[in-house]
Amino acid sequence: MKLHLASMFPYIYKKYHELLPYEKLNILLSYANIGSNMEFFCLKNRDNIDGTIFDCGAWTANNSKSVVPGSITVEKYIDYLVTLKELYDKPLVDEYFSFDIDFSNKGFGINHQNYLRMIDAGLHPTYVIHDIYGDEIEYFIDQGCKRLALGSAQIKTSETLDYVMNKLISADVSVHLFGHTKFDLIANFPINSCDSAGWTQAGAFGSIKYWNPKKNDINKTDQIYLEEYSDTGIKHKITLSNYEYRDDLENFLHDKFKMSSWDLLKENGGSYMKMLVNIYYYTQLEKIVNQIHKEKGFNTFSDKKDE
Repeated sequence: MKLHLASMFPYIYKKYHELLPYEKLNILLSYANIGSNMEFFCLKNRDNIDGTIFDCGAWTANNSKSVVPGSITVEKYIDYLVTLKELYDKPLVDEYFSFDIDFSNKGFGINHQNYLRMIDAGLHPTYVIHDIYGDEIEYFIDQGCKRLALGSAQIKTSETLDYVMNKLISADVSVHLFGHTKFDLIANFPINSCDSAGWTQAGAFGSIKYWNPKKNDINKTDQIYLEEYSDTGIKHKITLSNYEYRDDLENFLHDKFKMSSWDLLKENGGSYMKMLVNIYYYTQLEKIVNQIHKEKGFNTFSDKKDE
């Protein structure tokens, strides 16, 4: 399984690579904010990156007020991918996804139409399923499809993921799970790849994630709030001041990053420090989940796709 980091930007990537040059990241790029990112990640630094995948930016188009209306369309997305294909003699991304502009359970018509337009343009996108209870999955299984992405808001629990994965496993379809890195979901099901922007979101709200080897649980994740904001004292949250394993955390921060928890709280640079720590957590989570998959007998390493 590959865990891709979404919303990555060059500055934080360079900082991480300077500290941990042996850790190769998987990155999800988005057409919505591509800018110079394609050149930076897929040309200048591709040898230092494990895998890259490319999203159409529809989520951003639907949810961000900063997006200029009409700047993200299926026509422009197709033109961009076709241009990449014509300019370079090798694929710049391992996989790209269909233009799934309608995220509702009634979006199959327009999403499928966009998918077919991409096919007609000579592209080979991975289709994104949004209605797990309708006919989308069966349709693509009947078409002989062996790779699908799940972008459905209907997937919230292990039970709902179990429902859909039973269909896909029986048809030998490999799966990308959009926007989910919840341990119970990615560890207990044969997910081939997933993505998350959690490395930046957690840091923005004043917390870090730490895989605590002393925690008596299969999932050893601790999310530690650094008490930068007034709402972090809620009883059910772990705060830095009451963290039982703070000494272990401090040793980890020093050994891995040559920093202390105080560096995470600095007005200048503290937010970037938190991002670095959270990126490392997700790289370790990927390795841990792959070991669990191996023990469960899952075959979750899908082949890279050609453009």
